[in-house]
Amino acid sequence: MNRALRAQIRGAFSFPEPKRKRAFMQRLRPRGIGMAALVWTQAAYIRRGVWCACGVALLLALLSARRFPGDAARLMGALLPFAAGIAVLETRRSRECRMAELERATRFSLRSVVFARMAAIGIADLAVILLSAAALSLGSGRPALRTAAQIGAPYLATAWAGLYIERTPLGRNHSYLSMAVAAAVSALALGGEAIGLPLSALPSGAWGAAAGALAVLTAREVCMTLNMTEEWV
Repeated sequence: MNRALRAQIRGAFSFPEPKRKRAFMQRLRPRGIGMAALVWTQAAYIRRGVWCACGVALLLALLSARRFPGDAARLMGALLPFAAGIAVLETRRSRECRMAELERATRFSLRSVVFARMAAIGIADLAVILLSAAALSLGSGRPALRTAAQIGAPYLATAWAGLYIERTPLGRNHSYLSMAVAAAVSALALGGEAIGLPLSALPSGAWGAAAGALAVLTAREVCMTLNMTEEWV
């Protein structure tokens, strides 16, 4: 093909110079997304077992409130630690699935993704605790706040201890230690009376103080876990 023919073809099929290219590229910037939308998006990636645990816990609370109104709070206090143990396992899912490095290169930081997942699970578990406390208080006649503190304290104790262990080398190398913690807290909540711990007889103020202190400790562990998330990759 001679040069003249090449020039004619180039002239016939040449494309014009781009106009307003910079303005067009600026319109392609990603749409802003708030934390609420991020939490909702990450909720879809949480294992179904986590949501099943929440549903089963709420169902058992409703059933026990009718069948065992006197012991329902103690039974729920022994059950909810396992929901907390399952929630702690979700903090390591990115590492277990070998997705942490990829998620670090996405639009949102790995810390934001882990926080969104923890927030979604925390909101769901808080709803379960409050609804269970309302149902149990109606069945037993005890104040709802006392019942919420009584069934929430074992959950918070498991979450605090589980997150603390997850930050240690032992916890990072053994994925199900949080479930062992849940079993220990559950056994204590269920059999505390047998070893001389009158947990059911504690006043409402003691339960409230315990739940408040554990909530502060759990929040502190959540912050420390998020701060170390990038270091574990």
